[in-house]
Parts: sequence; structure tokens; C-alpha cells
Amino acid sequence: MKFFVKDPASTLDYNMDWTLWLDGDDITISTWVIDSPLVSMSESETTKITTIFVAGGVDGETYTLTNNINTISGRVDERSIILRVANR
Repeated sequence: MKFFVKDPASTLDYNMDWTLWLDGDDITISTWVIDSPLVSMSESETTKITTIFVAGGVDGETYTLTNNINTISGRVDERSIILRVANR
């Protein structure tokens, strides 16, 4: 699990590099599930790396960003990022 700190006024990108786990496989579908009041501004993926741009959050709160993927060979998995919001 990855841990990050974000200012409530910032919009930042967070990514998940699946390269080692994929072992030659490729991502076909990526979806992100995020805690409210965070807002997903955009999501994208390559065949190995998934990215989400996130805005919002409340100072002092901690949120989870969960990335779910499917691959060409039928693998399904998820990984999470813990995001602490703090005024900087």
C-alpha cells in the first residue's frame, strides 16, 4: 500500500505501477474507487500503469483510493493508496 499527503486545495496525480505483478500481461480495464469528498478529475492507463487525478479532501482526514484492474489473460486484482489531507 502506498501513502501520500495532499493539500485540500491541490489537484494531484497518483499512479499504480503494475509492471512487476503483470509479468508480461497487459491491463485492459482500470477503474478507481475513491472516498468522498475526494473528486476524480480524470483517470487514465497504459498497459502497465494506471493514473488518477484527485481534487478535494478535508484537512486532517485520511482517504483510500482503490484501483481495480483486469488484464488480457483474465487476471483481476486491486491495490489501494492511502491519502492523508493536510494544509501545507
